[in-house]
Amino acid sequence: MLLDPGPGLQIVDINAAYAKATLIVRESVLGRSLFEVFPDNPDDPHADG
Repeated sequence: MLLDPGPGLQIVDINAAYAKATLIVRESVLGRSLFEVFPDNPDDPHADG
């Protein structure tokens, strides 16, 4: 996974092996924030990103 280090940590690219291993469709995550794609666990009151 390649991230833009600027505010929001936008996903710039992922390779085919990562997409296959994580069952993610590449086009569905490009340009989105890392924390949008992988949010905190809502069932964990101590989750802080």
